[in-house]
Amino acid sequence: MKCLYYPGCSQKASSISYEKSFLAISKALGVEIVELDDWNCCGTTVAISVNEILSLTLASRNLAIAEPLGLPLVAPCPSCYVTLNKINKLFKEKSPLVEKINEALGKGGLHYNGTVEVLNVLDFLVNKVGVEKISQKVTRPLNGVKIAPY
Repeated sequence: MKCLYYPGCSQKASSISYEKSFLAISKALGVEIVELDDWNCCGTTVAISVNEILSLTLASRNLAIAEPLGLPLVAPCPSCYVTLNKINKLFKEKSPLVEKINEALGKGGLHYNGTVEVLNVLDFLVNKVGVEKISQKVTRPLNGVKIAPY
């Protein structure tokens, strides 16, 4: 199994431990992780308050780069995940913003059609890798351990 990985800004800085654990778990499960080439901030930061089209285009650029590769895209950061899915929703609903987004993307030689499947880590692990495969790889069960998810 192979998937694209969109780390976003947080996975490379404040949540580096999350990135390391995601990559280690993926390797143990035999999942080939391909980091999205030339990714950029998804625009979920202050960009949205300054310029909506800029913010939407930032997120769309990542999806436009991913689209030709035809793989699901895993976005561990909750904000990035929501933002990337917001773009897909705009494209699915044929929002008037889609034309403006693709016009901006076109200036960089890109175009997006709205077809990238964006997944969070849990969705990816449960629905793509599968609970059965995960349970087969468990070497130290965490029975009785309390956890707090990110």
